Amino acid sequence: MKLVLRMRPSHLLGLLGGLLAIGLLGGLLAAHAHAADTQVTWHGHAAFEIVTPKGHVILIDPWLSNPKNPDAAGGQDPLAKVGKVDYILITHGHFDHVGDAVAIAKKTGARLVTNYELGTNMVKLLGYPKDQLGFDTLMNVGGDITIADGEVKVHMTPAVHSSGMQNPNAKPDQPDIVYGGEAAGFILTIEGGPTIYDTGDTAYFEDMDEIGRCNHITLALVNTGGHFGMEPEMAAWAAKSVRAKYVVAHHWGTFPILAQDTAAFEAALKGHWFSFRHTPRFVPLAPGGTLVFEGDELKG
Repeated sequence: MKLVLRMRPSHLLGLLGGLLAIGLLGGLLAAHAHAADTQVTWHGHAAFEIVTPKGHVILIDPWLSNPKNPDAAGGQDPLAKVGKVDYILITHGHFDHVGDAVAIAKKTGARLVTNYELGTNMVKLLGYPKDQLGFDTLMNVGGDITIADGEVKVHMTPAVHSSGMQNPNAKPDQPDIVYGGEAAGFILTIEGGPTIYDTGDTAYFEDMDEIGRCNHITLALVNTGGHFGMEPEMAAWAAKSVRAKYVVAHHWGTFPILAQDTAAFEAALKGHWFSFRHTPRFVPLAPGGTLVFEGDELKG
């Protein structure tokens, strides 16, 4: 016995339309479920805050009490506004990069990601909570770790810079600065978000070309203030070398000895002697400003 289902053409078209609508709706809902944004906030100097699509909070070089941070203006305590922090990444041992890491860690329970020597000395000399770092977070140049429940891969890059750490317990016959391991930069590959390269306080080095070839850098955070890092012209060369889509300048204007604006950096990005190189889009960002990424595209 054969059962034959007969439908009028209009009914068939209606059914197909309904199925199509359900499919489109399901696709839109699925896309929306994975369309959470990534936020990148500059707190002045070299301090950045990253909020991932899944809500993990990462601080890089958290000197939040730097004089350019609006949250520190007028005698305010910038740490009073610190809420959730899951990880603190530190590129090297200088005071303006270690910053307020210990106080933030004690307040939030944040785990420390940095080189082994710096992390160990921060525990012993500065009081960073020992149970908030370990072999899962301490690393070295060339290594990768995965953090934030697998949402973020951190790669530690070379940096040409020094890395001494202040020793607050130094006796008169002891050095004020102790070994802070090798200076570094970080590449953060965020699931469903951008890939971010923070140069740290490096000078330009030729392997930045290799960083650009091996990674699809969405956003480069480049030191541009000179004197203690790259002069603006070489910072522009670095930004082009890593083939970033977008570039933000940092480590400028905090001290009189640094470049006080980004004009020379912007001009160098457009310079003719760079014309054969990819030119990233310069994104002006004031301290306290936030960039929002949907996937690896800048919104707005």
